[in-house]
Amino acid sequence: MTAPSTIPDFVHKAANRPAAAAATNGVGKTTAKAMGWANLGNQLAQQQAEALSATTTKGITA
Repeated sequence: MTAPSTIPDFVHKAANRPAAAAATNGVGKTTAKAMGWANLGNQLAQQQAEALSATTTKGITA
């Protein structure tokens, strides 16, 4: 429950909280994590494509 008298306390806490650490490469933590998973998916897809092309009988395309 909030009352109008508690608003200044919330504003004070928000203004004085520590700032989030800035990423050194300009990419946030969540974006970096998503990019890591996307890279992993790309690597697995590449491995599957290579395995498929190695086992595919000549003259038959996948």
